[in-house]
Amino acid sequence: MLIALQVLFWIVVILLIVVVLVLATPLRLQLSYSTDPFSRSRIDARPLGGFVGNIRVFDSTRKKDADKQNAPKIKKREPKAGRTARASALLEFPTVIGRMVQAVHVEKLAVDGEFGLNDPADTGCLYGQLTPLIYATGGRVQLRPNFQSMCLRGTADAQLRVIPLALLWPIGGVLWRIFGPFK
Repeated sequence: MLIALQVLFWIVVILLIVVVLVLATPLRLQLSYSTDPFSRSRIDARPLGGFVGNIRVFDSTRKKDADKQNAPKIKKREPKAGRTARASALLEFPTVIGRMVQAVHVEKLAVDGEFGLNDPADTGCLYGQLTPLIYATGGRVQLRPNFQSMCLRGTADAQLRVIPLALLWPIGGVLWRIFGPFK
């Protein structure tokens, strides 16, 4: 009996070490989007600082399960009394999103695309608003405005690095304010 407890103890310790390593080491994400010849997006993850190989998280070309498409829709609940404290916690979402964005580091950014809107003036305004992204980022961003027709085509590749623990702290704080005890 004592040996079984020791084995169980060491299994739990090893699992906790693995969880801490996964949460405390950088997670590298490879994001890819392309419209030629058809629209395709893909997300690959490399946990433990890239030590582990690619894990395909999302691929838009995979076939969707028939069960997911035919799943019953969930009905919305009626709001309960006491939601005002939770609603005030929801006002902190912009701050939380800002903290999460600060935790994400862009390692590589490559965008090559062409865009156009219905009105050439709107296309010019949008291009003017995108110039900080085009010229101020450390990546290779090439966007060409198309003043002749409405279009959106091109490719985008990004490699991001994030430490999952840095994302869990702000999310946990908001979830505690929303679902935790109230005074």
